[in-house]
Amino acid sequence: MKTVQQYLKELDWDRLIDTYLFEHPFEYRDPALAGLTVSLIREKYTEGMRKFIERLCGLTPKDDPDGRVGILFAHRCIEVGSLSGTEDYCLVHADEVLSDGVDAKTYAYEFTDQSEIVGFLVADSGYTSRHIYGLMADVLYQASFFGYKQEGLAEALEDLDRSMRDAEEGNVQTMEEFMEECFSKYDFERNDPEEQDLRNTVLKAAFDYNEHFKKKELALLSVALRNLETEE
Repeated sequence: MKTVQQYLKELDWDRLIDTYLFEHPFEYRDPALAGLTVSLIREKYTEGMRKFIERLCGLTPKDDPDGRVGILFAHRCIEVGSLSGTEDYCLVHADEVLSDGVDAKTYAYEFTDQSEIVGFLVADSGYTSRHIYGLMADVLYQASFFGYKQEGLAEALEDLDRSMRDAEEGNVQTMEEFMEECFSKYDFERNDPEEQDLRNTVLKAAFDYNEHFKKKELALLSVALRNLETEE
């Protein structure tokens, strides 16, 4: 399996940037873009993305502090809002795939240092390989979530620590309060049992669909990791 950084060095950057901008369109309403034409805005974003990719390619990969090996993979999924087929991109830890198989947990990684992200391995299953540009575009999105140089990461981590302390002290909104707030915007779902049942049926079907394909890819990854262990 190759690392994120190896793929970034090998892929066609123009195609990768096009994929990124298709998945994450730029905001025309950004005040910083006022007065610019669409072509100039795209040129500005493209230049920024190329510099960002160059930065990631130049980083020295750093191991996870806990010594865990991160692996990224893609799987087919369905978006409830559109009911159209798409892909989801996941991070798992190799040791958990080996121990838990298809039930291995997946993780968010936008809070992870870019030097660790570029060292993540990428599964070489057929599906992931066919959607490598989408997966790597997602990597760019996650790695730049707090800025191209993660300049906003420190503040975000402070906010996260503060939220965790609030949770420990009980100063957070309960799930019941959260659901009540959500449903208050959609009274038809709360007051009409038939409509709520239909919605729940759709949500469960989409969840089952996504879980099926995620576990399918995890099963393949588990076999690949065990084969690597055997070879060693």
